[in-house]
Amino acid sequence: MRNFSSTELANKTDAALAAAPAAPVSIRHYGTIRFVVLSIAKISRACQVSIVSSCGPMRQSQR
Repeated sequence: MRNFSSTELANKTDAALAAAPAAPVSIRHYGTIRFVVLSIAKISRACQVSIVSSCGPMRQSQR
């Protein structure tokens, strides 16, 4: 799992998003993990559901 502080995330968003398909990315705020970023594929496998189909079609504003 890659770890980013909230400041690093703001400055290195591309690096955090690039790491997410390979492994979960945790986001720390004042040293405490507050969020975890996962790829859709990893969430679908973990939950054994299709996230995209269960959420309906994406609007242009969500892409």
